Amino acid sequence: MTLPNAQSVASPMVAAEYTLVSPPGINLHDPQSVRDFRTQVTLQAQGDPAIFDARTPQTALALAFAAAYEVATQALMRLEDGRLVLLFDHETRELMPSEEVDETVWAEILKLKNKIVTAQDVAMPIPELSIDLAAAWSRVKESNDIVVRTKLFLKALAPALSPCATLRLRGDIPALALLALLYLVRPSAYTVEYVDVSGNVTLFT
Repeated sequence: MTLPNAQSVASPMVAAEYTLVSPPGINLHDPQSVRDFRTQVTLQAQGDPAIFDARTPQTALALAFAAAYEVATQALMRLEDGRLVLLFDHETRELMPSEEVDETVWAEILKLKNKIVTAQDVAMPIPELSIDLAAAWSRVKESNDIVVRTKLFLKALAPALSPCATLRLRGDIPALALLALLYLVRPSAYTVEYVDVSGNVTLFT
């Protein structure tokens, strides 16, 4: 399946030193297209704080985040209501002064990361773990606010993580919850795959 270009919409308030990641089009069934996609996103995010747009198609967004995971100094998400949410900060630098950034999701990730057993910490991780994200998200009903609900989602899902060779994440959930979860689960598996209606893609290996 070919995903269309997903252009991020720049806010006039975004500081110039932040990169608005605009994932290119991708054919998920063409390995070369996937490689080119990763290369282009890596070049966009290399060494810079990156902003992702919640309106980007889900699979392209997940792949773009995976590409930026190792190279971006910070990652933020622009929600559909305009709010900016910090997803990770690898440099502990000052956040953009021109507008408010919600840092509570990142704080929750840091808290939960200390409880996650990494795949490298065990001699024999389980071969595979599959998680139905849509079902897990539907069980979190305490709040309708996307930021609050994302934090509750992460907290509820963290105990279900076990060190594994392959972690397969299935289902469509809001963009903020998906990217925050990807960051949290990365150390718990050697390979992380994402499966939705577009197909099966390998995000980390």
